Amino acid sequence: MKIKHLIFLILCQFMVCLVHGQQSSVQVEKIEMFPVEPRPGESVKIRCFLKNVDPSKKIKPSILWSIRESESRSWRIIGNGASITDTFNNRLSGRKESDEVYEIVFRPIQETDAGTIKCEITNTEGQIFKLADLRIYSPPYITYITQDIYSQIGKQVILECRADGYPKPSIKWSRTGEMSAVLYSENFEITSVSREDRGTYRCYAENETPINRIRQSAEAFVTLTIDFPPTISCDTYTIYQVPNINADAEVTCTVEGYPLNNVRWYYSQKDFNIETEITSDQHHKVETIASPDSIKSVLVIRNVNDQHFGDYSIKVEGGFQQIVQKTITLEPMMNPEALLNKAHDLKIKILIILLNLILFFKI
Repeated sequence: MKIKHLIFLILCQFMVCLVHGQQSSVQVEKIEMFPVEPRPGESVKIRCFLKNVDPSKKIKPSILWSIRESESRSWRIIGNGASITDTFNNRLSGRKESDEVYEIVFRPIQETDAGTIKCEITNTEGQIFKLADLRIYSPPYITYITQDIYSQIGKQVILECRADGYPKPSIKWSRTGEMSAVLYSENFEITSVSREDRGTYRCYAENETPINRIRQSAEAFVTLTIDFPPTISCDTYTIYQVPNINADAEVTCTVEGYPLNNVRWYYSQKDFNIETEITSDQHHKVETIASPDSIKSVLVIRNVNDQHFGDYSIKVEGGFQQIVQKTITLEPMMNPEALLNKAHDLKIKILIILLNLILFFKI
């Protein structure tokens, strides 16, 4: 019985020592990062907290820092305690804050530093570690966008846009001048383009950090040009003007089409088929405001006289030498004074006729 009792005491003492040893063994409590959502260019502090450190022990825990980068499967040792073995081109430093706290600092952090950080205790009792994700919250940037497109009516057009950043940005397409999004996708497809599809399209990439909800964005543009035959519309096609009163006549025409070439004005007198090209001079003024697929042309006929009445034609040349024209006619209008005088003379004549009729019937 004495031997059994002795064995029991020895086992109990061993178990107590084992439990005490497990409770008092040094462990990695946590890893903290500041800021919690680092962005490229910022300084990032990573701290490793230990617990159950016995200050009376002469042999202190040995801390090993490692990183496993996003594109790698293997660990890379970057520091031992406060000593840095891989400085990341002098961007990484380390220090021992206390027996319980060690830290490393990236100054500055880069997108390529993203990965997993490991703080590990190496001692005679084994290896104890904690892991922390090192995420770099970078703003979106456009990596690819379709170049400006020239297309004919009825063709298929695909606009492509690619963006990178962290978190992965979302992409939406819109057309400039329109507030609402056209499509939430990297590809924007138009199966059969029409002239109404022409314009500048915006690719808008956006992401948002999960904790602080910071939104970041980038944008790029592509212009879609459609080849379509020219059309002409004018604010009037008949102008009435009183001659010789120092007054001008004016007409504005808008030409749409692509491509557009050689917008010109011509004049021909009534009953004559001879056209004369009009340029800005003492009798005429031609103003032109052009955009890629439209032209606004204003013709002013100065100090209209009897020699100006006739037909004024605007002609435009489009693709494949298509020529389109519209004709505006300048017609004379009677001077209001002369009209009043004629009316007055007419009244007098009517009165004379009436008087003559009265006298005739009296006789």
